[in-house]
Amino acid sequence: MNIKCYQKFILWMLCLVLWPATQVKAERVAENCTSKIPLCVNLAPHFVDSKNPLEKISIRDRITLSEKYELVLLAYWKFGAFIVDSTTGKHYMTIAMLPTHMWKITRSAHDFITLTQYSDYGYVLKKIKIFFDIPSKKVFPGQEFKEVRVNRANVYKKELIMTATTAGRDHRERSFIVRFSDREGPKGRFGHDLVQEIKQAPLEPIRVTREEKGALQFISNQYRYTYSDAGWERTKLFPTMKEARAIKTAEALGFPKFRFHMPLALVQEHLLIRDGPGDDLNRYLVWNNEINSGHYVTGVKVRQHGTVKFYPLPQPSAKLAKQLKPQYSDRDFDSNYSISNAVGPFQFMDSKIWFGLTFYDGEGESGVGGYGYFDTETLQYNIEYKPKWADMSASAFYINGNSMWLGLYHQGEVNYSGGVIRYDLQTGDITHFEIPEVVHVVKEWQGAVFFGTTNGVWILASGKMTQGYFTIDRKGNYRLEWNAPRALP
Repeated sequence: MNIKCYQKFILWMLCLVLWPATQVKAERVAENCTSKIPLCVNLAPHFVDSKNPLEKISIRDRITLSEKYELVLLAYWKFGAFIVDSTTGKHYMTIAMLPTHMWKITRSAHDFITLTQYSDYGYVLKKIKIFFDIPSKKVFPGQEFKEVRVNRANVYKKELIMTATTAGRDHRERSFIVRFSDREGPKGRFGHDLVQEIKQAPLEPIRVTREEKGALQFISNQYRYTYSDAGWERTKLFPTMKEARAIKTAEALGFPKFRFHMPLALVQEHLLIRDGPGDDLNRYLVWNNEINSGHYVTGVKVRQHGTVKFYPLPQPSAKLAKQLKPQYSDRDFDSNYSISNAVGPFQFMDSKIWFGLTFYDGEGESGVGGYGYFDTETLQYNIEYKPKWADMSASAFYINGNSMWLGLYHQGEVNYSGGVIRYDLQTGDITHFEIPEVVHVVKEWQGAVFFGTTNGVWILASGKMTQGYFTIDRKGNYRLEWNAPRALP
């Protein structure tokens, strides 16, 4: 057994032994149940059984719904949500009983509760929104839904168009298109429309967005959706999904020897074409995990004068990693640990390919955070490693003049957000914005900054941050709802 496998085995054993204790500590535990607590005694007949004895149950949360009622969450090896009389603590109605304790209440109001189930690594498995009516004690069937990741943004005429896709990798995944306009919305100046169907059919997961011939195109594996002054059109690109997923060569893009398991339009998004000598065109293909999954060398493939040469991304040294990440000062990077950066999110600007650095941090692997660019004229890299975010990978990248925006996150066995920063390339000033969700795309528009995240859109405008989040209504339709704007500190 090598060192990495051994470390993973030990980690799994610790998880099995310590899981019940760590799960309880991770929650907001108001108090543990005992026979002396009236609330526990009142709810015991509705929750206690042989696997969930009273002394093992904890009150995970208590949320006031009105002057008369509050919502109570109990958990041990199962999860229960109840509405009780806020004065006496007596049971009024049961909202949900779920056969596992790995649930958290993420939103609630006087007529609904949203419950989110997490894996032991902290990933969201599913969400359920349960509607209820307190006067009639009626509970409606729960609507299961998924997180919706917003990962693309395009300015088209007088609108900002953002594309979102449900989390997962099965045939049931679908996309949504959010159209923002500069009109008054329910929680701010930007109104929006949510496109869920085109020609009465749900949208397949969109892989590419691009403007072509005066129209905006959204390309999935099998379909092309076109938005123009004439409205929406839906065109089938391949008769079957099998043909859509077939291996494709990039001969038309100037790289005939390379094969891809994805739409060539996605590969084209990674391609910069510039004038070369005579009638020749120079091509620069950004080679990262979006177009080549698995273990690989990352960098830029360059075709000039009919020949292709690969320019790998320079890697940070172990000495630099220890210098910028003091917690790694005792690590042996020669045998048990490795340092490896990759080209992350990128942007073409003039003759340079700008990008954020990304790396896997865990199981003996790590890297150093920063940013850089590849100069297509000199064929040289310029890499800047930054102590302020040396521990973080880039999840989003956007540059406009001297302002560079980076979404930051920890990428490992558990992913979590590091917020977003604005870095002034001229002065070196850094402004950090707390966003608890991983940011996947950043776009400036109409004097505001839009952040597409793991489950919605955040808008920074006039010194205030507004959060929009995806949820579901009683009929099972997805919605984008908004919190009230909050002033930045």
